[in-house]
Amino acid sequence: MISNEKAEADEEASVKIKQQSLRGGAINQSLQSKPKTLFDEVGGMEVIKAVVSPLADMLKADPKLAPYFQYTDSWLFARRLSHFFAHLAGGSEEWIGKPVD
Repeated sequence: MISNEKAEADEEASVKIKQQSLRGGAINQSLQSKPKTLFDEVGGMEVIKAVVSPLADMLKADPKLAPYFQYTDSWLFARRLSHFFAHLAGGSEEWIGKPVD
C-alpha cells in the first residue's frame, strides 16, 4: 500500500514539474520575443524612406531653410535623415551621428 501511495505521489510530482516547465517555457518564450517598436508599427525602413524623401526635398526647397542645404548632397541627406528617424523609432538602424539622448 505504501509503495502505491509513493508511486502516485511521485507521478503527481512529475506531472506538476512538467506543467511548471511548460509554463516556464511559455514565459521564457514571451520574454524573449521583442516587443513591437514604433519602427515596426509604421512599416519599417521602406515607409520611413518614403516619408523622408519628400520631407528632405521640402526642407531644401523652403526659402528660409534652403541656405542651410545649399552644399548638401540631397541623396546623402535623405539617407541620413531616414536612418535618424529609424533609430528614434526603435528600428535596427544604427545611428552613427552625434548622440540624441
